[in-house]
Amino acid sequence: MTKKQQTDIILVTDGASRGNPGPAARAYLIYVNGVLKKQSARYLGVATNNVAEYTAILEGLLEAIAMQPDSFTIISDSELVVRQLQGRYQVRNATLKELHGRVMKNLHVLPSWTACHTSRENLHIQKADALCNEVLDKR
Repeated sequence: MTKKQQTDIILVTDGASRGNPGPAARAYLIYVNGVLKKQSARYLGVATNNVAEYTAILEGLLEAIAMQPDSFTIISDSELVVRQLQGRYQVRNATLKELHGRVMKNLHVLPSWTACHTSRENLHIQKADALCNEVLDKR
């Protein structure tokens, strides 16, 4: 009998809005055991930056769940969103409450997860940010 290899997934996300609200995009990168397996960017229409940040997390999370991770880490430069996911900040905005609820519902199907805030200088965040800007520049 062979032992299943541990699957560790890191989801790096970014959301961008030119204006708040304004034209918005989301991007995510999925790393499986340290290797980039997927990257995605999408135009969202008019939205706030926080909606774009949550949308990036939600859509990347749904993609990652299908990979059946043993551990799951979200990395974002949005201190607000990370602290809301950690339960350190309340979610007051109705739209964000709905997105937060959907993210939390899906996180609870995972065996373990964590959310980490990092700076915009993080190279992975910069890559996600560049993907958002590419999408917005095409609009």
